[in-house]
Amino acid sequence: MVTSVAIREFLHSLVDTAATGSQKVYTVPAGEVWEVLSVNVNLLASATAGNRRVVCIARPPTAFEVARGSSPVTQAASEYRTYNFGTGFTDQAAFIANYINMSMPRIILAENWQIETWDVAQIDPTGDTMDVRIAYLKRFVGEVNL
Repeated sequence: MVTSVAIREFLHSLVDTAATGSQKVYTVPAGEVWEVLSVNVNLLASATAGNRRVVCIARPPTAFEVARGSSPVTQAASEYRTYNFGTGFTDQAAFIANYINMSMPRIILAENWQIETWDVAQIDPTGDTMDVRIAYLKRFVGEVNL
């Protein structure tokens, strides 16, 4: 019997429209490998004064960063903005109709690795509302008996 390794990929999306908060962390489940295609962040800033700056990072469980996307512009109080981080995106220097695109390198995350999005200024971490959508390829690796 010959044993070979099979890799299967499936397109998935994670949608988090949960309660308020301007910091979100997503962990790759055991037995999975993700290739992140894009991260979409919608931030509704509270009325608390201050300029927010949204970032998206990828990291292993040990907490050092392997990739970071950072908005080049800030967001003021009471504004709603959409941030798109992704491979192949062209970096924009300003919002266009409340949207901005930022490039990220190809990111492959093993189990227990994380994607984190947050306002690094931490203006109103419990009052701001952040919705996140992640598009990724979920990979399954296993042996196939031939």
